[in-house]
Amino acid sequence: MPLLVLLLLATLANLPPGNIVEPTRVPIGGNSWVQGATNERITKSGLTEWTSKEAVMTTYVRLARPGSLSLSLVATSSGTSTVRVTIGGKSIPVVLAAGDSVENPAGEW
Repeated sequence: MPLLVLLLLATLANLPPGNIVEPTRVPIGGNSWVQGATNERITKSGLTEWTSKEAVMTTYVRLARPGSLSLSLVATSSGTSTVRVTIGGKSIPVVLAAGDSVENPAGEW
């Protein structure tokens, strides 16, 4: 099962044209919790022992101002997996590719 580390890429709507926003990494450890977990654990390395389809991970992120948000999930997995990402009621399925520290674009909100 995948080991996840989140990578948030924020583009703020009220920035002047031409401004570049650097990606902000949001580590799962210290910012997330799992509900409905059986074996799942969150460590400094990310989400481990992910075996339950009922496990829901929630990650807290505070944004400084309104704008659009582009989200990617960085995952290490021995096989492909599909997860669902929900932000503000908008839910998108994301296919996580197999490999070490693969960046998987999740969508824009």
